Amino acid sequence: MKKNFKKEMKNFIKKINIKPLLKMSKNDCKPFIDKDGEIIRSNKKIDRNYRNLICIMKDKKKFDDINFPYLYGTEIMILKKLLLLKKAQDENLKFYYKPIRNKKDMNDYPDRYIFVFKEENLEKSLYMEFLPYIKTIDESFYREFYPKDETKEENLIKYFATLGMKYKLSFLNINNDEILTLLFYDKFIFLVQKELIKKYGYSLKDFQNYHQLYLYLKTKGYIRLFFNKYGPKIIKLIPIHIKKIKDHSMFDLYVENIRKNEVKNFGDFSVYDLIDEYVPEYIDKKLLWENYKILIKNNT
Repeated sequence: MKKNFKKEMKNFIKKINIKPLLKMSKNDCKPFIDKDGEIIRSNKKIDRNYRNLICIMKDKKKFDDINFPYLYGTEIMILKKLLLLKKAQDENLKFYYKPIRNKKDMNDYPDRYIFVFKEENLEKSLYMEFLPYIKTIDESFYREFYPKDETKEENLIKYFATLGMKYKLSFLNINNDEILTLLFYDKFIFLVQKELIKKYGYSLKDFQNYHQLYLYLKTKGYIRLFFNKYGPKIIKLIPIHIKKIKDHSMFDLYVENIRKNEVKNFGDFSVYDLIDEYVPEYIDKKLLWENYKILIKNNT
């Protein structure tokens, strides 16, 4: 009986091994899509939130916002996530909560979004968050990044450069083509959707995948418009945007206030409390906690 139990435990521990997850492939921490709409395959063994957590631990990304603690899935998947959180504690990762700015956000996200980073990357993570903070104090400054009328080309460039800042600041060694590609698929295609319907009778839903959409948009001149006409202007404006925020008289004070009052350590979390509050009811939480303790004992 004891032999069977030991064998079962050995197999169980083997299943929960997170070492393969920590061995990131070259695509795991890169933008998810190529210019022509081909999806870049990455590690699907863990969800986006925890994959980004690994990227930060491995210094492949400087920061990212993740839905936390997001403890859903099978017992094995949840245990893997808990072990990754323990790893984040050991690595002394920091985080601060992304502000909830309206009731809809609170209802839509039962977990909270947090910005995760290593200590030296706190400032980089705050450039984008400074803008909504400064809006009520200095709206004219805010409108340099988020103009009211996005139909004008000049304002559209400013808007895209603002969105591009996050990619420039968060990804390690991201190039200009990758920044533009992310902007194109994350935002531009949605901005031109009404025009596609009105002019050509097509919506984004009519295309089976991004590659098919890319080929169609290329025939209508949208690829040239975005990448050749808008692209160079967007890339040129991104470092100017970053410098404007850095030079704002209130930015340093804002960063220091977040550092003193908002930044928390992963080490402050009680895993037991996370299990109790966030693990779904279909999981036996007591058994999960006991299995977690066994795994920690065997990984130390």
